[in-house]
Amino acid sequence: MSIESSDADRSWEFFEAVRAHMARHGHPATPRVYEVWYAYASRQDAELVERLDHAIALPHAVPLALIEALHEEFFARERQTEVVRQTGEKLSNELTRILQMLANAGRDTSSFADALEKIAARLPADGELRKIVDTIVLATRHMEAKTRRLESELERCSVEIRALRQGLEASKREAMTDPLTGLYNRRAFEERLRLAAAHSMETDTEMALLLSDIDSFKQLNDSWGHQVGDAVIQLVASCLKEGLPPGATAARYGGDEFAAVLPGLSVTEAEALADKTRELVGKKRLRDASSGKSIGHLSVSIGVAGYVLAERLDELVRRADQALYGAKGNGRNQVKAERVPGNK
Repeated sequence: MSIESSDADRSWEFFEAVRAHMARHGHPATPRVYEVWYAYASRQDAELVERLDHAIALPHAVPLALIEALHEEFFARERQTEVVRQTGEKLSNELTRILQMLANAGRDTSSFADALEKIAARLPADGELRKIVDTIVLATRHMEAKTRRLESELERCSVEIRALRQGLEASKREAMTDPLTGLYNRRAFEERLRLAAAHSMETDTEMALLLSDIDSFKQLNDSWGHQVGDAVIQLVASCLKEGLPPGATAARYGGDEFAAVLPGLSVTEAEALADKTRELVGKKRLRDASSGKSIGHLSVSIGVAGYVLAERLDELVRRADQALYGAKGNGRNQVKAERVPGNK
């Protein structure tokens, strides 16, 4: 894949600027530090640039604690702006460009020298042209040696960039994942719901939403303790994930509540899937590890709602939540679907 010179130059310029800032102020090359300095170098957030400009103008190095605080303020909070989200995506793309540049660096010089040597071999040894070509070969080989030293430095940069990318990707996964269950968290759920709704509108296909709740969870948690409560949450999460079709998203919605986004499924199909999940949870049995006593019967209530094209997503969630509470109000351990005209 070719790279336009303007994009490549800009990528390298930002990369060099970030490394220079980190070196000047003695900052480690961690994903968080790199992300803040990248946002500064690319001038994509005026407020962040203004804050760092002020810090840089002071007679001492920019404290690492300030960089961490800026990352928390501009990148880690729930109130992330569209500019910050774009910065994260742009950073990943620019790092990919730089890695490609590094992979191709230094090859042209060696190839040119090899071609010259082949030409020289065909010329008379005592000819003037042979002397000229030999001189050019020597100069080119000298340049090649310098290029190899540069490649060594570039390779070190490449390793550094890969580590940064891996750290950024890990941070992104961590920010979108519920640590207890391994499912998506609520923030990720809301993003997946938006994407599924957009796809539904673009393709004129159906999409359904499940909201589920562990029955009598507070009583169970109070009776058996938080460790048992966490184990129950993990068990229900695995049952929900197990029954989902490809392309669906399972998330921990909050506490003992779960959600599932089901692209391509009608309300009737989603209702059947929810009932299978409910039955699967009902078959599970847990015992307290310390006493060996049975924790008892587990059950979930599930609400189902189908997406109505172009409706507000908070309205879809409200209807699914209303169905969930209808299921709990009717005696728990059941599935209730909320239908509107046009839902199947």
